Amino acid sequence: MASVFNQVMVFGVYLFLGYVLKKKQFFNEDTDRSFTDLIIFITLPALIISSMQFPFSKKLFYESLNLLVISFSYYTLVTIFAEIVVKYFKLSRETAGVYKFMLIFSNVGFMGYPLLHSIYGQIGVFQAALYNIGFQVFNWTVGIALLKGERLKKAFTGEQLKAMFLNPGTLAVIVGFSFFSFSITLPEFLGVALKEIGGVTMPLSMVLVGSILGELPAGEIFSDFKLWLLSFIRLIILPALTLGALILLGVKGYLLAIPVILAAMPAAANTAIFANKYGGDAVKGAQGVFISTILSLGSLLLVIYFLNYLKLI
Repeated sequence: MASVFNQVMVFGVYLFLGYVLKKKQFFNEDTDRSFTDLIIFITLPALIISSMQFPFSKKLFYESLNLLVISFSYYTLVTIFAEIVVKYFKLSRETAGVYKFMLIFSNVGFMGYPLLHSIYGQIGVFQAALYNIGFQVFNWTVGIALLKGERLKKAFTGEQLKAMFLNPGTLAVIVGFSFFSFSITLPEFLGVALKEIGGVTMPLSMVLVGSILGELPAGEIFSDFKLWLLSFIRLIILPALTLGALILLGVKGYLLAIPVILAAMPAAANTAIFANKYGGDAVKGAQGVFISTILSLGSLLLVIYFLNYLKLI
């Protein structure tokens, strides 16, 4: 718990740094785009591939397949959950799509990987990367359809299906898992380089989130009560439901803890970016990310303490 507490506090320091840098105009929108591309295309794939440098084992392989089943089941059920819950918020089409997106998609990449690495080490990132395949599939199909205000039956178009697989995160998982499956070990110099490049993902990503949040006027950040309620559902209700369902199914160990911890993450950092691109309410998206991220610094400790108390991690 001391290690996790320190990691969460480190998140807070990086967030604050990024926020201040944006307010002091050291960073701007061009800086944010460059950091985003650097993380998505370089550092995060390096972290994923380097974290999958394990010798093949049947036990780990079958556990990974189980985690994939849990991932796709989770995203299917949480999509239905979001459709039902957001109806009660009585929002416009643009805003409703963003609310659903924030409920379904959490900050797996920028916060999930670093936190799980602090708890489980390399194996935590390995399993989180596989679990994240469900995120990628639903993000590029269901997520975009929601932001466009389309029916979910239109989610699986040719362009979106292509993006679902041809993105850096999914490709990195495919490469890394292939190396694991065939026990391919990278040359030492390349393995060290990938590990060190991947190691900067956490500080860069959290500074970036802080910088994105710094675009909001201070007086508007906490003004929407509905976003507070949404954040409570995102940070407390969803991980609690996930925990209960997995316990009932008899899931144990990190196959239980990893989905619960990832379900407890704040709204995905790319919410505002995707909303702006596909016609959703980008301002509400940025506000929701800010509120849920700040509140998550406390709620994550609560969730992990509870898992630790139940001897699940």
